Amino acid sequence: MHHSKSEVIQPSTALRQECVDSAADESEFVDLQWRPPVKPIYIVGTKRHVGKTTLALGLLHGLRERGFRTAYLKPLGQHFSASKNGVFHNDARVVSCILDSAARDTVEMAVSIGRGRIQEELKARRGEQYLRQIEEDVERLAVSHNAIVLEGMGNVAMGACLQMSAADVARTVSARSLLVVEAGVGRTIDEILLCATFIATHGADFMGVVVSKAWPAKYDRIAEALTKGLADRGIPLFGITPFQEELASPTVQQVFEGLGGELLGGEDHLSHRVSRTIIGAMQAHNMSSYITDRTLVITPGDRSDVIMASLRVHMIGGDRLSASGLVLTCGQRPTPETLEHIRQFHLPVMLVDGDTYSVACELRNRIYKITPDDKERIDWAVRLVSEHVDIDRMVEALKA
Repeated sequence: MHHSKSEVIQPSTALRQECVDSAADESEFVDLQWRPPVKPIYIVGTKRHVGKTTLALGLLHGLRERGFRTAYLKPLGQHFSASKNGVFHNDARVVSCILDSAARDTVEMAVSIGRGRIQEELKARRGEQYLRQIEEDVERLAVSHNAIVLEGMGNVAMGACLQMSAADVARTVSARSLLVVEAGVGRTIDEILLCATFIATHGADFMGVVVSKAWPAKYDRIAEALTKGLADRGIPLFGITPFQEELASPTVQQVFEGLGGELLGGEDHLSHRVSRTIIGAMQAHNMSSYITDRTLVITPGDRSDVIMASLRVHMIGGDRLSASGLVLTCGQRPTPETLEHIRQFHLPVMLVDGDTYSVACELRNRIYKITPDDKERIDWAVRLVSEHVDIDRMVEALKA
């Protein structure tokens, strides 16, 4: 089902004010910051969680810095939420922070397909109808924007069962497809060639590649191999971004929200970052050395010795944040004396019902995407793309 649209995305309120300040009349705004339009760019990935939204954030910011009036569209997806203003993909809510729209909910999804609806959609055969709706949305945005960034879901083939793969959408809206792939050498080149072939055989325009999450220790070796390997195959490489620990580090609040337990203390410090997680299963006096920078400790709630050791390390650390928080498992509530220490030390502590192993596995497997309220990670994403992706070269490649 297609949802009705709000008005087209308006330029940033900050940008509008900047232009108005230098113009005698706000009507002159239409002629300011206007550059010849470029082709839409469709950011697609080899799989989920390769860094498409990170690249979209940085690219939108970079295009705005270069004087483009930018818009963003998530053509289709499954992870969305509804509001009185429409239906919005979770990634679109993050990107709206970069667009800085007067109304945050102006970046609406073109087509929302909830989980469990694929079988229904296969019977209905609405693929062509949906593609026309996406095309109309892009045309509407093009009226008042000269650079449009679209972001795909999952991998390039996702949606092909409905005739709505990334390649199908890119072809329909005449966008150039930019592929994001995780860093490696042989495997990475294989994945790029596979996806590039899929895009080309579906009649879409393949633009090139951005490689993400290269381990810093291997960055130079990977960059050298990929630069040569892709050049030999005529595939443009627009940048290689290193793995950045900060972008992979959620806040304690994000971790706790995923667990859904009872907060016992430290509610004023939920913005702490979590860089690593350990299980507190050894003697307390041996455990302190394992609590390094931004560590989340998981331990049964009846291990008062481990809890107290974590609190002491937290206090001794001073300005250097060692323990980020504690997750107490098995539904075991600490003793009243330990609870009082937890409240005094202001370390975030959550009590959950699951056993220690299950909770640890859940946290290990969880992906913490950037959220609209996580300004730090949004800024880190913008800086990462600015420093490692050649946006000027992209602009040249997008010129109509």
